[in-house]
Formats: sequence, C-alpha cells, structure tokens
Amino acid sequence: MARPSIWLLLLLIGCPSHCPRATQQHSSRRAYHKTPRAIAQYATFGDRLVGMALTVGAEDGQLLVGPQRVRVVPLGDIDVDHPYRQQYDSNDPVVSTADGQLFPSFSACVVWLVATCAHQATRSLAASTVSHPGPVMDLYRTLATSPIQDDIAHVDCASPDGSKHQRVIVLSGARRDNAFAAYVRVSAASASGYVVLGTTEADVEGAEGWLRSAPATGELLRRSARGIGVDVDALRLVDLSGSM
Repeated sequence: MARPSIWLLLLLIGCPSHCPRATQQHSSRRAYHKTPRAIAQYATFGDRLVGMALTVGAEDGQLLVGPQRVRVVPLGDIDVDHPYRQQYDSNDPVVSTADGQLFPSFSACVVWLVATCAHQATRSLAASTVSHPGPVMDLYRTLATSPIQDDIAHVDCASPDGSKHQRVIVLSGARRDNAFAAYVRVSAASASGYVVLGTTEADVEGAEGWLRSAPATGELLRRSARGIGVDVDALRLVDLSGSM
C-alpha cells in the first residue's frame, strides 16, 4: 500500500478553522532529534498548516494531535502476521488511536484526521450497511483493502488483529482546481460493514436519486471503485440525498 503524500495532501485539503487546537512543545533540541522524523516535522509546522497542533504526552510515545489521542506503537507490539509490521518505518512509525485503531504510519493518521475534519461540512449522499457474510460483504472488504491507484488520495487503518479495516478515499477536494469535496468511507469486518458517501457538490434541482442529484460525485465514485474491481450498483447504496 502506498503511503499518502502527507505534506502535499495537508496543504491542498486544508482543515476548517473550527478544528480544536492544542499546544505543542519540544522541550529541547535533543528531544527533537530523538523523536521520529515525521512526528518531529509535524510538531514544527503542522499546526500552522491544518490547525491541529501536537502535544507530547508525559508517557513515552503518547501524543495528542488536535483532539485525537494517539500512541506510537513499537514494532515488537504489532502482531507478527499484521501487514503493518512488514512495512514498519521507525521514521514514520505505526500509531494507534484511543479507540484501538492502528494506522500504518503517523502520517497516515494525520491525513485521516485532516480528511475527516475537512469533510465535516459535507452532506451524506448515500450509504449502505451489511451485518452478515456474503457477496456484498466481500465487496466492502475489497473496497477497504485492495490496492488503490497512487494518484487517488486515500488512507487506511485496521484493528490490531487485522480483522477490521477502514478506508477513506478522497474522491474530490485534494487538488486546488477541484470545485467541490467528496469522499467515500468504508468499513469492513468479518461479518459487518458500512459505506458512506459524502459530498459538497451542489444539488441538481429537481433530480431524483443520489446519482442524479450529484452526478460528478457519482461518476468519481464509479471510476474509483471500478479501478479496484467493485461495481457500485452491487454495493446497494441507499439514497440519502433528499434527507438533508
């Protein structure tokens, strides 16, 4: 899985000014150089980029990124069969959140937080859930775990035992020339999951159904899903375009 281009993505997506802020401090030059490179770089100027400052906790490896508590996970604490162990980078280490989700890197965690924060203003366009194994669940898992094109902004996370995977795909909004923001978030566990599609694309007046009310978003979703072998129609997305 390709690592997200964090600094470019942070600059292009940005983050709303209402995101919580905190205070970051590096107690000394020595402490800076002992900190993993990606974390030290973010501590230096991340707050100015996205409004989510970094606070280093009293306990070793404990961090606060904006509102989110995260912990640097040592290589030895990751299950030997977990995919994140194989790609571990001490300069940009695996981190876990307070709810137990593992991110393949600190950079990936920050991109997830930025994408989530930046898309708070989007309207839910369509969604689907499944609570039992079967063909639809298999599609959710494919959408959440299959390799994705490097030019599509996305970020993944997983449970410590690797049984649950989540992914956010930024369909639009990661480039300066994008006219609107849109994303799809997918979660896939062993027997349950969900897909949520959100957008800021303006409604097409009088249109019925999410594909017609936001046609550009629908086309971007189809193109992205098709690239990893998923038919959007088979996801059984329920129209939410008229619920806002």
